[in-house]
Amino acid sequence: MRIAVSSSAGDEAFENVYSGLYEFDGENAVIKYPDALGEVTLVLRPGRLDLTRRGSAGLRLTLIPGKATACVYTTPHGSMDLTAAARALSWDLSERGGTVEASYTLVFTHGTQENKIKITIDD
Repeated sequence: MRIAVSSSAGDEAFENVYSGLYEFDGENAVIKYPDALGEVTLVLRPGRLDLTRRGSAGLRLTLIPGKATACVYTTPHGSMDLTAAARALSWDLSERGGTVEASYTLVFTHGTQENKIKITIDD
C-alpha cells in the first residue's frame, strides 16, 4: 500500500511517501511503514492512536483526545521525557485505505511544540 505522511512540527512541515502494510478489520487498523529512522507502526482503535517507532530512534506515543500521556523518545544521543496532549484524532478508513488525522501538543523540559499529522493510505 502507498502511505503518504504529511506532518508539521512547530514551524516545519514534512511530506513523505512510503510503501507499507495496512490492515483494517472494520473498526481497528494497523499501519506499518519504514522511514529514515526505522519502522513506524500505528495502531488505531476507537478514540485512540498508538504510534511506535523502532530503529535508530525509539518512541511509543499514545494519543487520546482530551488526555495527556507520557512517553520517552530515545535517540543514539540520549533520551527525552515527553508528554503528548492530543487535541483531535479522526480517521475515515475502509479495507481499501483512507485518511488518519491527529493534532497534538508535545510538552518537553524546555517548552512545547504543536504537531499535526495526516496519513493517506491507498493502492
